[in-house]
Amino acid sequence: MNNPLRGNHVSDTTLTAVTAAVRGKHSAWISCLATFWVISLLTSLVITIYGIYARFVPANHFVDLFTIPSVIIAILLVIPMLLFHFKGRSPLRGTFKGTLGMLVTVVVLPVALSQGLLIGVPSLAHHFVPSDEMTQSHTVSRKSPTYHRVRRLKACNGRLYLESDRLLLGPQVCGLGRNEWNRASPGDRIYLEGDVSWFGMKYSQARLPAANSSTD
Repeated sequence: MNNPLRGNHVSDTTLTAVTAAVRGKHSAWISCLATFWVISLLTSLVITIYGIYARFVPANHFVDLFTIPSVIIAILLVIPMLLFHFKGRSPLRGTFKGTLGMLVTVVVLPVALSQGLLIGVPSLAHHFVPSDEMTQSHTVSRKSPTYHRVRRLKACNGRLYLESDRLLLGPQVCGLGRNEWNRASPGDRIYLEGDVSWFGMKYSQARLPAANSSTD
């Protein structure tokens, strides 16, 4: 004679096992996605930092082509941080609270990442494609407040920003002598010498025209 209570017990045990298996798979997928997100975010940050110090000016056609993808990538990388912020588990929550935290998460980070990728990605890709030595001229938009941006690092002395209607802050140029940097003004022409590829120019030297530096 079959025991109905025993049958119910077996059914409950089976259901519990199936539920545990589904939860295990779900947790595994979440863990994989979280790992992929962390790796992608760190990789994007490394690429962005590399682009800052690479002494590279991206080509306009690359910026036109990659602007929308860079924005999409930046937004996708920030969405998990936004979710954590709403749930109170954002790593930025202890530092940036309320409106400021939302502003940093929703606006500042996506813009910074997308702009960084627009310079970092081509500066890396430049090393893997053919290039030719050339000289290019650009227009100075503005310069940094001081000659040594970070005195101890001296990573970018004599920083100037170039005019650009494609990049929010404009490409930056480093390496000018102090006298040239002191004389540089918005609207001046600056000449960059270096290797040019489809992705842009990796410059090795920056100089102002002789008329601007004749007294150096």
